[in-house]
Amino acid sequence: MNLKSIAAVDWICAFYLIGALLSFFFLHAFPGWLFLLTLVILGALSYKFRKNRQPLSAIFFTFFLFLGLFRTAESFTTKFPTGTMTLRGYVSESPVFSLKSQKFPLKTVYGTAFVMTDKYSFPFSYGDVLEVSGNFLKRKNIVEVGFPKILKLPGNQGNFLFAAAYNLRNNFTSLLTRILPSPENSLASGLLLGTGGITDKNFIENLRITGTSHIVSVSGFNVSIVIIGVLTLLSFGSTKLSLLPLLFIVFLFDLLVGFTPPVLRATFMGLMLFFAKFVGRQRNTTDALLFSAVVIIFLDPQSLGSISFQLSFLATAGIVYLYPLFYSLLNGIHDFFREPLALTLSAQVAVLPISIYNFGTLSLISPLANLLVGWTITPLMALTFLTGFFGGIFYPLGQLFGALSLVLFTYFVKIIELLAKI
Repeated sequence: MNLKSIAAVDWICAFYLIGALLSFFFLHAFPGWLFLLTLVILGALSYKFRKNRQPLSAIFFTFFLFLGLFRTAESFTTKFPTGTMTLRGYVSESPVFSLKSQKFPLKTVYGTAFVMTDKYSFPFSYGDVLEVSGNFLKRKNIVEVGFPKILKLPGNQGNFLFAAAYNLRNNFTSLLTRILPSPENSLASGLLLGTGGITDKNFIENLRITGTSHIVSVSGFNVSIVIIGVLTLLSFGSTKLSLLPLLFIVFLFDLLVGFTPPVLRATFMGLMLFFAKFVGRQRNTTDALLFSAVVIIFLDPQSLGSISFQLSFLATAGIVYLYPLFYSLLNGIHDFFREPLALTLSAQVAVLPISIYNFGTLSLISPLANLLVGWTITPLMALTFLTGFFGGIFYPLGQLFGALSLVLFTYFVKIIELLAKI
């Protein structure tokens, strides 16, 4: 692939993303303004290309801008009935628990609706067929129903592999709950598996105040850390020899956390970066990042509104572009600590603005909190995995790794508690 073809790929991806973003941000509120703005942009770009004697290029790239525009518009204008009604569907992802409630997506013939119900009402599982009666409301292109009447029907419509993955994750979470105390056990589950099931109200508030909620809330972010972390560790050897170990580790981790959309999106981005490195050109990492974003948004335009996608994309971009900077700034530290510290800090800094906006409050505490606890993420994820893995094979050995992880978890919790009081 020559430089001209690489540049063409960059332009195609950029124009598609511009169209998708224009549609996402302006379509619902100002469709007329969106159309006029698109015409202005197209006119300006066409004029620039004509000056450079590239009219065919202008038409070609314009096509991808319109493709992004209308593909995204089509996705967000899909009609889902709202109001009081009864719908049948199945639980398409394992429920996420909060202090007093549980929330899960219900896949219906009209699309997906998110159901929130009492935490102790019924132990819903992936694949359960339900009849849900309630008031379905649409907010920001997301259909939700709160505390409806739910009737569980016979049968299971879940995928066998997905069901096995969720089963494995639930067993893993149970082991962590037995080995580690609270809130460290829920923190461990959220950190490694992205379950977000922390029930300690005070600790949830402390995470919000310090701007660190994203660490235990979105599994896509965690997958990005794992994949790029594995890439970093394997980079010391041959890239070709790293391929099979990487695929094996990533598959096991995805199986453990569940093949959910956030996990698959983060996995795809991470693997694209690996194959870019496999080709051997530094510039290819940018191409891979842009291309993976376009593929994800094309297949699922609603990913644009997903906090998980935003965090995993920014974390991956941060590791790609900021890792060399932090690695050089940490000169003098042993590589055993330098690698994971640079890895985690680069991801944390990249996601900090959007994590503050979505999970916390804008204050000087958030950057400080992420700096003080961010370096613990990679070793904690490794120790948490070893705790659950060996706990299922030989329980005392799992307890040993749990005791080791508890030292870092205690540090994490105490730092968050201390900073939340400032």
